[in-house]
Amino acid sequence: MVLSVLTSHWFLTTLVLAATAIYLYIEDFGKKNLPPRFNYFFAMISGKYQMEEKGLVEFVGAGMKQCGPVFRIKVAHQGITIFVGPEGNKFFYNTSDKLLTAREAYKFTVPVFGPGVVYDSTLANMNRQLSFLRHALNGKAMQKYVDKVLMECDLYFKSWPEKGEINWHKEFSQLIINTASRCLMGDEVRETLKDDVAEQYEYLNDGMTRLSILFPYAPHPKHTLRDKARQNMIELFRPIIDSRRERKAKGEEVPQDFLQELIECRYENRREMTVEEIVGLLIACLFAGQHTSNISATWVAVLIGNNRWILPKLLAEQKAILGPDFKDGDYLEYEAVQQMNLLHMCMKEALRLFPPIVAMARTVQEDLQYDGFMVPKGDIVMSCPSVSHRLPECFKNPNEFQPHRFLAPRSEGEDVLDEKQWKFIAFGEGKHQCLGRDFAFLQVKTIFSYLFRHFDWEMINPVETKNMSSNYQTLVAGVGPDCNVRFVRKNLLKDYPLTEADMENIYKE
Repeated sequence: MVLSVLTSHWFLTTLVLAATAIYLYIEDFGKKNLPPRFNYFFAMISGKYQMEEKGLVEFVGAGMKQCGPVFRIKVAHQGITIFVGPEGNKFFYNTSDKLLTAREAYKFTVPVFGPGVVYDSTLANMNRQLSFLRHALNGKAMQKYVDKVLMECDLYFKSWPEKGEINWHKEFSQLIINTASRCLMGDEVRETLKDDVAEQYEYLNDGMTRLSILFPYAPHPKHTLRDKARQNMIELFRPIIDSRRERKAKGEEVPQDFLQELIECRYENRREMTVEEIVGLLIACLFAGQHTSNISATWVAVLIGNNRWILPKLLAEQKAILGPDFKDGDYLEYEAVQQMNLLHMCMKEALRLFPPIVAMARTVQEDLQYDGFMVPKGDIVMSCPSVSHRLPECFKNPNEFQPHRFLAPRSEGEDVLDEKQWKFIAFGEGKHQCLGRDFAFLQVKTIFSYLFRHFDWEMINPVETKNMSSNYQTLVAGVGPDCNVRFVRKNLLKDYPLTEADMENIYKE
């Protein structure tokens, strides 16, 4: 009897799967010149692609191997076209929002950011809101952030003992939210409401799950807490925003910070943003920066710890720019942070190897032509940095940690004669480059400049770079390897021996 039931269930399951596979193919009949179809269905159900362990990397790599740098899959009725490599990246990131829109693909963020904010607004309003953020994160405003980041470093690291063991991911998670609160939300929030904001942020963060991508409004305890947290955030900020507006109207002095920039922004019809819109943009900025900066900083620390050969060069760069006698209380200029090229390339290499955003998506608004193929209206198109960044034709020895690859004479992935190579896409590129890119680099580089002056660390369980991988258990790819280190408090610029050769060979491999 049991055998009969099992046999019948097996037969029915096979029949359903076969019917589904046939349906996925016949639905596209009549559509000409579609990108080649990746035949993944039966391999997927047999467990060949371990999404929990390897994310999209193995899956997209297999599709590229079978079909080439552009291919198409079907998930239920939804067509998805995937681009890999420079030409596909150029098409994905340089096509206008009217043809490829992020609004439909990222609708699951609406309950977190709020109605009328970014992906829930009209295209015109979304572009205007993004221009507000671009203005608030420009070079002039950025010059104020170095001191704020250093202030948070002083507050955070002064409690550390002379030596001990820590987990980099845990430490950076707290430090990054502190620096982001100080820079983006203002001193009032950081000094009086920081713990309240951090608590509500956690509820918002936990409310963005894999279920949320498909069913953002499904009844679920995390969704309930998410919705309550967003409303709580609005009520936390409302008195601050109202007070600043009243003081500004009376001609009184108000803080000149990121929050004030948003308060003073106006739409084209001169309408000011509502409290709900301002808070929604603040939440969007925190989401964009907290996870990615935290993960990027952790990867930089882990890669430096596992590749100790780079440390003398990094310290020599700090010494060359700041001088060996630089100490706490000395003014760290914005321009000095900008000159830390090798540190910049270490962060860029960490993002190349382990991009937090594994894939980016858009929705096709009308049939598009690409390389002789027709990408149909309604398809989701995807770009996959984690695969594009490991192509050997783009990056030599792609699985190795080589920050100098971005420096002359190699200049891999760098723009040449004003022509973008479209190889490095951790922050997007072209018309869709991440607005917070410069802030992320400034924030992380300032933190490491501080760390180099105060601490040395070594990995407790070192791992070769080629054996490292990201953690794909969450929406944003986390740090896979062990992040536990032993640290000792010291002045690396003074206590670490640097030779003249170290100083001369900073930018040489």
